[in-house]
Amino acid sequence: ELIKKQSNTRIANSKTIKDAHKASYTQAANQFLDLLSGGLDMGVIDGFVQTEKAGDRQTILGALRVPDGKGLVAVFESLKGAEWKVQTNVETVGDLSVHVITVPQRDDGDFAHLFDKDGTLVVATGPNVVWYAAGERAADRLKEAAAKNATAEKPKDGVFFEVWGNMSPWMQYLLDRRARLTVDEKSLTAEDKAMRKTKEGLLKTAVEAFKPGDATLHMKLERKDNEVFGRTTLSEGMLRFGGQKMVDFATKLE
Repeated sequence: ELIKKQSNTRIANSKTIKDAHKASYTQAANQFLDLLSGGLDMGVIDGFVQTEKAGDRQTILGALRVPDGKGLVAVFESLKGAEWKVQTNVETVGDLSVHVITVPQRDDGDFAHLFDKDGTLVVATGPNVVWYAAGERAADRLKEAAAKNATAEKPKDGVFFEVWGNMSPWMQYLLDRRARLTVDEKSLTAEDKAMRKTKEGLLKTAVEAFKPGDATLHMKLERKDNEVFGRTTLSEGMLRFGGQKMVDFATKLE
């Protein structure tokens, strides 16, 4: 409920969303958050997201368990009022209904630069799940993953949270993004300028530290009997980055 209030306030005060679209965005946001909070009644948060490099862009594939995936269709209908291009129920695969969404190009162009130049997002809704994919072979990858999930034996190894990540391409993307987007320096306060300089310094240090290609991290939480065990593994690149920032901090103290 707190996030809903914050979302509604941000939409109402936004200078980039057209006034004529704000009611539709507010309705869509509220419907989406209601769908997520309804999942609390299921007693479990269950889902995954995976991104991988493909050519000059990334792919994304994910799924989330929800009480009723069909509730997302109402969100799509609301977004039509904000001039989103939405094709609902374009095909049926098993108990899934497939929808094709065109994400509007914002000023930052992030979705197009990351995943798909045309802004195509493929979504599939089922009785208790929402699947989504974007990027190369989005629809095919979604269908393949959903089919495998339907027949796969569910693991009972006690692992309830796990993250694998390669930070290098993301740090490079964020650094390139800063060069791509223009910022009106005159509208920034001295504090804003200092913060931007700090963030840029962090990104440059990270990119340099990760150049050898060993910028991976692995985090896992698992239950064994009545105890929870956690483990985090950092690659050499991650340690180089942390070490460099410690050196920078110590240098400033001298």
